Amino acid sequence: EKPFFVRQPVFICMCLIIILLGGNLLASYLKPKELEIVFLDVGQGDSTFIQTPDGKNILIDSGSQEDMDIGENVLLPFLLKNGISSLDLVVMSHCHDDHINGLPTVVDQLDIKAFMEYPPEEPSDTYLELKEIINKKNIQVVTASGGQSYRIGNETWLHVLYPYENIGQAIYHDNENNLSLVLLLECGEASVLFTGDIEKEAEYYLAGRIKRQASVLKVPHHGSNTSNTDIFLDTVSPDVAVIQVGNNFFGHPSSQTLKRLEERKIEVYRNDLHGAVILNYMKGRREIQVMRPKKLRNFDK
Repeated sequence: EKPFFVRQPVFICMCLIIILLGGNLLASYLKPKELEIVFLDVGQGDSTFIQTPDGKNILIDSGSQEDMDIGENVLLPFLLKNGISSLDLVVMSHCHDDHINGLPTVVDQLDIKAFMEYPPEEPSDTYLELKEIINKKNIQVVTASGGQSYRIGNETWLHVLYPYENIGQAIYHDNENNLSLVLLLECGEASVLFTGDIEKEAEYYLAGRIKRQASVLKVPHHGSNTSNTDIFLDTVSPDVAVIQVGNNFFGHPSSQTLKRLEERKIEVYRNDLHGAVILNYMKGRREIQVMRPKKLRNFDK
């Protein structure tokens, strides 16, 4: 009599497929989950992608390029290449073009669950275009202000540290930079402060009110000397700083800012020198990878 596997080839093949699929699912389930934060290289501007351990996707800002659509040519290819066709949250730090020029394309092309903002005093044309798309697609709008906290997924929090409603003119100073959302991301051992383009007036205001320190600082305003004051850096007390900056005519980052960071022995990463900067948190450890030049640095926390 022929062996069973010869008499029942279809049954045997089905069993092997089930075992293979089950093994892959189990391996995926057992694989340690990570928090990943990518400070994207978008030239002179800010854009950060965050994926939480339970797979929630967040985009903060989108950068800008004068000679191309940064959303079409950089952000969408990056997201789609990584299998991301929807975003749980899109955050606008403030309405300046070097932070939001790519958002209309991204928001128009992808499935967006929610959009977070602090409404500008002086809306830009790009902002008005963006809001028109958001309204057309009926995307939930979250108007954030100081003191609020939002849980993203199971274990990731975004704490809104600034601005507060009815902010005074002495802080706003007729400057949209000083209306930038300041967000503290916390997830397990990770604590990352996103600062938009706040300048010294907002930094002084925050210095006496920040209750939580952050191990990683997204340096305000591309490293400008009108930001990054001594008291603010001492209050936040990071051990890593990321400067989102590209070729520019503004002198960013300033030598004074770089000196302050060096004096505090803060490890500095820059998009103009290192390309994209990738942070991975897993099992209480942080790994930082840069794309140009390729190198890897490990830290205990």
